[in-house]
Amino acid sequence: MNLGSTEITLIHASMQFSDTPMQHKHDADAVFQLAWEQGAWFVDGTEAGSAEGNHDLRDALRLAAGKHGFHIYNNKYGDWVAGNNKYLEGYIQNYGGPYIPASTGLTAGQGGYGPRGITSLGGFDKARKLGRITMGVCHYLTRKSITAGEISNIPLVNGIADFGKKFGGGSKIVFLGADTNMRDDELDVFFGRPFTTAADELDFHPKTLGTDSRHGSAVDIIASYDYDSRVTCESWRVLDDSRLKLYTDHFVTEAVYSVRNLK
Repeated sequence: MNLGSTEITLIHASMQFSDTPMQHKHDADAVFQLAWEQGAWFVDGTEAGSAEGNHDLRDALRLAAGKHGFHIYNNKYGDWVAGNNKYLEGYIQNYGGPYIPASTGLTAGQGGYGPRGITSLGGFDKARKLGRITMGVCHYLTRKSITAGEISNIPLVNGIADFGKKFGGGSKIVFLGADTNMRDDELDVFFGRPFTTAADELDFHPKTLGTDSRHGSAVDIIASYDYDSRVTCESWRVLDDSRLKLYTDHFVTEAVYSVRNLK
């Protein structure tokens, strides 16, 4: 990083809605403790449950975020993003979609799925060097859901492209975290749309989903918008259970980006 740039740390944490309230609380506290220790600007994740139904993880995330100095936006469909009040102000919450509506007539065991869209939180850096910064998060359909619902992730990926165009470019920059349910080491999870994962940018693809050998590297991603020419990925790491013990079946991921300051 040179003197004309700023380092931004981002954390993505895919949660597991079926865990117990005790496990949810543990994971929420652990993720935000890590985000605070690392000085993360944003932390995002998935599967926090709905506002009406299974909401104990939503509650735990809200409490953990506040305790560690983060402003959190919990979308009603389960995705969430939090910004660090130490670095950011003037927050703007947004939800794009749903680009894929919820399945009908399918149970969870049959591959049923909820609505799929993009939850985002934007803010201005307090030093006013970077412009508006937006972090989005989304959750791709699994292969089982795609087969059961006779649908694809393409509508969501098209929404990601629109998201980048709306919130990135020029004086604005945008990032995206996601559980893609696809192997980022084997294919482009954006299918040609103008985002690049940290793992692809650095050509480093450690495993992010448990210990099951059937699941490959970087199922979970953090990505930058290709038209944000001020942004360069500096590092990408996956914190497995030996580094951060969580009950969720995914590992926490962390990317550090260098952003050239506005002139």
